[in-house]
Amino acid sequence: MFFDIIIDDGSHKLKDMLSSFKFFFDNLKSGGFYIIEDCKFPNYFKHLNDKNELTIDKLCKSISNKKFFKSKILENDFQIKIFKKINKIFNYKGNLKISDIVFLKKK
Repeated sequence: MFFDIIIDDGSHKLKDMLSSFKFFFDNLKSGGFYIIEDCKFPNYFKHLNDKNELTIDKLCKSISNKKFFKSKILENDFQIKIFKKINKIFNYKGNLKISDIVFLKKK
């Protein structure tokens, strides 16, 4: 099953956000959006930064620059896939200081 929009508003732990992205990205239609709400919570709350991995904001920079990174969750083959398949990344700052949402558009 493929979706136009997938919204991750689940766990705010970094490990869970990255695992969800890896698991669900393949179910996104071409031209669809993968959205991560509260994407910077692991930056703001240390107990949510539960893995030695790139935070979502740094991950998005690496994707935009097509720069490989070390990850036990998002291995090299997945990185190659997202470098090829992500068209644009949009960041949205909400009304609150800690309200951040990222939109990743699939080619």
